[in-house]
Amino acid sequence: MKNIKIYKKLVLRILLIFAFGITITSCSEDILDKQPLDAISEDNVFNDPVFLQNYVYNVYNGIRPPWSPVQEGLSV
Repeated sequence: MKNIKIYKKLVLRILLIFAFGITITSCSEDILDKQPLDAISEDNVFNDPVFLQNYVYNVYNGIRPPWSPVQEGLSV
């Protein structure tokens, strides 16, 4: 009976050490500093001439002339 208690304490200590080790090593500082995969960063847009040209084209395409009627339900 005494041996079972010793083994239980030993197993509990090993599990606690293992759990503590996992929690310390699994956390990293840059886990949330990821770039989105579905968007281009601002730095890339303004440093690449092709991206910049497409950005300007999209801005001009979104400008409506004053005589153009605004249709409800359509977004710019």
